[in-house]
Amino acid sequence: VRSSLVDLIEAAGWKAKDLPRATDADRWIVQFKPDVILPDVRMPQMSGMELLQSLKNAPPVVLISAHGDIPMAVEAMNCGAYSFVEKPYDPNRHLTILDHAAQQHRMRESNQRLRERLGQLAGLERGLLGQTPVMQKLRTTIHLVADKDAAVLIRGETGTGKDVVARALHDLSPRCSGPFIAVNTAQFSPDHLPSIA
Repeated sequence: VRSSLVDLIEAAGWKAKDLPRATDADRWIVQFKPDVILPDVRMPQMSGMELLQSLKNAPPVVLISAHGDIPMAVEAMNCGAYSFVEKPYDPNRHLTILDHAAQQHRMRESNQRLRERLGQLAGLERGLLGQTPVMQKLRTTIHLVADKDAAVLIRGETGTGKDVVARALHDLSPRCSGPFIAVNTAQFSPDHLPSIA
């Protein structure tokens, strides 16, 4: 059944990773980053319900079972399952449920990123003070450039806030989860620096 589910899901254009035991799920969730988790209710060592209750901040869980009944489905939903599918299942209906669950997960992640981004933008207002046209243009430029995959040259006199701008660009960029490494280029000879036209 697990193999046929993987075939069905991959035929629909998704990537799928199947596990023989739920005890391996935590490690694979971190590594594989799934949009949906599809456990059977009956599995060796840990049931689907136990897995559902053990997961924290995980993608939506769609439980599947050949032994389900209404009380079990209600319990699963009360424990946080996105849906409950009985075997034998209709493949199209099953894929629709998985698609809706994945969309919900992506939307939740997108909302989380937007909330984090708004928090960062508020931080930008605190770091780059002032409402003059020049400061407003600088903040707008930082927002526009931060999403680009390009090198940025920041020039200015000592004490004008080049480091603040560099940190803001990093914090608002897709690389924000990585480290920000400040390097004092005055310590390098001209041969170690790329030529600037």
